[in-house]
Amino acid sequence: AGVGVDRLVERVAAVNVVTNPAELDHDIRPVERLLDALRDPRPCLAVVVGPGPIGLLAAIRSAFPRVLFLPPSKFKAGLPDDYVVGEVSEKFKQDFRTWIIRTKAGFYAIFAKCTHLGCTPRWLKTEQKFKCPCHGSGYYINGLNFEGPAPRPMDRFKIYVGDDGQLVVDKSVVYTMEPGVDPNEQYPESILKLV
Repeated sequence: AGVGVDRLVERVAAVNVVTNPAELDHDIRPVERLLDALRDPRPCLAVVVGPGPIGLLAAIRSAFPRVLFLPPSKFKAGLPDDYVVGEVSEKFKQDFRTWIIRTKAGFYAIFAKCTHLGCTPRWLKTEQKFKCPCHGSGYYINGLNFEGPAPRPMDRFKIYVGDDGQLVVDKSVVYTMEPGVDPNEQYPESILKLV
């Protein structure tokens, strides 16, 4: 197997590489010699088979491209009647990093990401607040920050009712909150009002 590799190296080394573009028109033999060297299947086979287990692993790995699979930007969140007024639903926190809250005013979807360093806060039902376990940022149920190093309220996603009557959260539409202003006042359109 090593002989084939050596032969390929010798053939490629024998090719004179043209570095001056003016010489290219006058002498195309180096290109022809390189193509002849590459047309011979024996050295190529030696290169693939030669490395042994490493070559086999590389060949297997090349069959699985590196692809990043992202969750869909929209997801269905069930029927409005599935939600209780005044409660935070953590049903979609794990898969979509989203809390859905139903209040008397309507529904809103909060991005479950602390605005300090991007940690995932926890909902503390007994204290009626979101609390970041890393640095102690605290947020009211509407996402407004009130304690800790968080510089602004948590962001929200667009929420609407789909054709089938289910709530749909669109994570591609983000309502980015500014510091010091109630999220309900900043983006009233982030609240889905049902009659």
